[in-house]
Amino acid sequence: MLRASYIVDISKEIPKRDRSKAGRPNQHPDHIYIFAMALIGVFGAERPAAAWIRERTNWFKVRSHSRRYWGIELAEHPPARSTIHYNLDRLSAFSTLIRERFATLAIEQAQQQGCLTENVSTMNKPPRSNVVAADGTVPKSRLRSKTADRLEAEGKLRRPIPKYKEGGEDGHWVSGFKELVLVVRPDDHPNSRVILGAFPVPKEGYGGEAGIAVAELQKLRQRTKGFLGLRYDGAFTGVHIDAMQKSGVSVISPVPKSDKRRLFSTVTCSGKHVHTLYTEAGDFVELELLDTGEHHAVPCKRVGQYSRKNADGTYRWYTKIELACGNHHTERLDITEEDKERDFNRTQVLRMHPPATDEYKNTYGWRQDVESVNNNLDTTLYRHRMVADTVEKQALVMIGFAIARNAVSAKVFAERVRTGALTAPPTPALQTLSAA
Repeated sequence: MLRASYIVDISKEIPKRDRSKAGRPNQHPDHIYIFAMALIGVFGAERPAAAWIRERTNWFKVRSHSRRYWGIELAEHPPARSTIHYNLDRLSAFSTLIRERFATLAIEQAQQQGCLTENVSTMNKPPRSNVVAADGTVPKSRLRSKTADRLEAEGKLRRPIPKYKEGGEDGHWVSGFKELVLVVRPDDHPNSRVILGAFPVPKEGYGGEAGIAVAELQKLRQRTKGFLGLRYDGAFTGVHIDAMQKSGVSVISPVPKSDKRRLFSTVTCSGKHVHTLYTEAGDFVELELLDTGEHHAVPCKRVGQYSRKNADGTYRWYTKIELACGNHHTERLDITEEDKERDFNRTQVLRMHPPATDEYKNTYGWRQDVESVNNNLDTTLYRHRMVADTVEKQALVMIGFAIARNAVSAKVFAERVRTGALTAPPTPALQTLSAA
């Protein structure tokens, strides 16, 4: 973590204290407390993180590295635990700034490790290095639900701790502040994941988890042209899928279990045959009458899929299907103006890559990358519970954990390049759509 550029870069963004105000000047620079924040992401709690810094040989390493690589001379003695606690509480006021700065630095690291680069030949089926996995997670509050309810009734909590149901309708309730986590990785090599960000999900407003996800993912798309694919769970519905597709991102997510066969439209092909199209399991189907009198759904084979860019920078997506007669027919995959007029949610019943396709079967499992990161977070935290009581303090823990994991990823990448197992891609500048 001492080698991570995150430490000093984030600390430079922290507003400096007004020295004209009363109070003792800070003996240590802010990057020491950003480093302490990252150590909490390793040890899972503030006490062991502070103990590590205060150990004599460890502090010697920190001072030597700071002097050699950052040109910063540190005090001879490390900060006291109370000083670390005070300054972490001070930094929590800048949690939004810290989250945003981390997200920018994480994109740069991902591109340096071969992810989110723009030299990709297809937007329809992008490689793994251009696909982001996203998911919401609720780190369990350190306070049990009954304790939190009692303290809230007594007015001793700064803010109520919300409750979320995890695992769908059959899941269990969890108390805590929800976070949206974004992850990308270049290949299957262990410890190659790069965490792109952790963002707070308010209990109410802003469209919930999926609404926050769309907002943050669209920001990511504006920051880098190399973000071309997304893997998300069932929380992503039609309107969210449509928003990302129009941003130029191919989305793979499950079809709702409640989805049933429904009439789509009647079309006349080039051979003058009339076909009645239905949607089922995210795909186009035609009905075939069996000798038993039952109708059997026959999926329409997809023979082509592509996008077209609009003048305003958004995208239209098309798929070409093979009808029962053998002729081809083209349909839109994103919501059209006609769909809005008739209140038809096209992207809710149609998928760019339905669950029956090879692309879905082969790549939806990439979403496990973010599940693995969330599991690592839970097992790292002291007693598997969040060591913060507010969303601002939780931000420090989440970003500290992400800094630590990304430091491991950078070390693994550098070692693979050193041993010749991997060729380092050219170091890019931060690629943006506006630079296209």
